[in-house]
This record gives sequence, structure tokens and C-alpha cells, in this order.
Amino acid sequence: MAERFTRLYRDLFPPLYGYVAFRVGDPHLAEDLTAQVFERALGRLASVRRPEQIRAWLFTIARNAIADHYRRRRPAVDLEAAEGLEHLWVEPPEGEAIRRDDLRRLAGYLADLGERERELIGLKFAAGLTNREIAAILRLSEANVVQIVHRAVVKLRRRFDEEAGR
Repeated sequence: MAERFTRLYRDLFPPLYGYVAFRVGDPHLAEDLTAQVFERALGRLASVRRPEQIRAWLFTIARNAIADHYRRRRPAVDLEAAEGLEHLWVEPPEGEAIRRDDLRRLAGYLADLGERERELIGLKFAAGLTNREIAAILRLSEANVVQIVHRAVVKLRRRFDEEAGR
């Protein structure tokens, strides 16, 4: 059991932490919440019968931990938290100043999306989950996940284009 948990932790900590950090925007809080996810999972790991469901199960626990956090505290949009999204971008050739400005704008645009869209964007891009995995976590059809993610990305792209005057 300990070996199974250790392997699970080593394999799934990076995507879980990435998703949680994306959702809460604070690396220290993300570390705490990710630790809570694994703490909750440790007590119930033996109850998971099908190994292929573990990933979705852990992300469901993460979603619940984030929801519990926000129920206790009203979320505030911190545009400086955009720097925490750096892992989502490839360095543009225009330089550091443009990159930071783009990240700040992205954080603002993400805040304008609906909760479901932000959650799907986080699971898809911050955690790197497949559409099938996201569908299992959110209890949606895979086609619905594809559609919601696509529409959210189009909204974000449109906002960038509008601001650029295209």
C-alpha cells in the first residue's frame, strides 16, 4: 500500500499541483490544498477498485478541496497571480515585458470566463488532462468537454484579438 501511494504521489503530484495552482492562483495555498488531496486519498486508496479510475478520482478530490476552500473564503482576482501561469506560455520573441503583459491580460480574461469554463481550462492546460479524463471527473460527455474548452479558448482568443484591434 505504501509503495502504491508513493508511486501515485510521484506520478500525479505535478499535474494535480498544476491544476490546483491554476485554480487558486497562490503557489503556497496550492501546495497546502494538494497535500490535503493526497492526505484524503491516502485514507481511501484501498477502496478504489479499478486502477484506471485513480487519476479521475484524485482530480475529483482536488475539485472538492478547491470548492471547500472557496466556500470558506470568497475568491478575489489578483492580476499579479498571472505570473503563476507562466508554465502555460512559450516565451514569445518580443521579450519579457510583452510576456508579462500578456499573462496579466490572460488572468483578467480568465476571470471573465464562467466558473465551469475556468475549471475546464485548468484541467486541460494546467493539469494536462485528456478530454476523456476531464469528462470522467466532471461527469460530462467527452464531446461536451471538447465543446466547452473550444468555446472558452475562442473567447480568450477573441479578447486578445479585440484588444489588438484585429
